Amino acid sequence: MPCERGRLFFELEGIFAGTHRPELVVRLVYVPGEGKRVFFNGAPLERLADLVGELPVVVLSPADQALTGGPPEERRRFLDNLLSQAYPAYLQDLLQYRRALRQRNELLARWRRHPAPCNPRCWSPGRKSWLRSAVV
Repeated sequence: MPCERGRLFFELEGIFAGTHRPELVVRLVYVPGEGKRVFFNGAPLERLADLVGELPVVVLSPADQALTGGPPEERRRFLDNLLSQAYPAYLQDLLQYRRALRQRNELLARWRRHPAPCNPRCWSPGRKSWLRSAVV
């Protein structure tokens, strides 16, 4: 349905077609004073949230421009925050990773300031205690 200026309501319809599932039709109608109504394959839905998981869609708004057009650090931080909230174990793994990365960088910086010959035995499985004491 085309947009018409001066109308007091709007209606938006999307048809989602794919090769692995039947066609899905979603319709959103908004009327001032009545609010919005959502229809899924012709049937009214109680809540817009009932569509979650039905359609493989990601919604982005102009407010998300920093996420989509900004530096990769923004995207990583967003995903880290999202996954940390959804999976507490991810947060613990992320904290351990950041600690190990910080320790590695400090160790590399020390080696740059005070170069020492690399001894391959330092990295052998029998020398884990040395590695643990070097990376604290």
